[in-house]
Amino acid sequence: MFDLLETPLQTLADHIGAGAWAMAAFFCGFPLAILAVRHKVRSLIALPLWIHRLGKKYLTPQLSPAFLFAFIFLFNTTAIFVYMISGGLLILPVVFAVFTGLNVCVIMLTAARESTEQE
Repeated sequence: MFDLLETPLQTLADHIGAGAWAMAAFFCGFPLAILAVRHKVRSLIALPLWIHRLGKKYLTPQLSPAFLFAFIFLFNTTAIFVYMISGGLLILPVVFAVFTGLNVCVIMLTAARESTEQE
């Protein structure tokens, strides 16, 4: 049983440094997002706000499992393709990690503001 886990755990151990750098780059997007939302920098918050509106509109609990599977599959396939393309240029993975952190934080701030306004 544990023989099956040895190789994956060793792979994780070998790449812990790269994972820590990616996590640090992701979290660097959070302060940037806070500033962008506070100062309403449209060029930085337009994409995450658009994604948030689409998610609220189309991702409802009434979705069919087939549609949800197709959505997740296509989204992840596109993301993996972009990540693989960016792997050839050393700076792009860092830029994508920071930009992903920015997008996640903008959506979290927007959703939190909307939920407090509704109460």
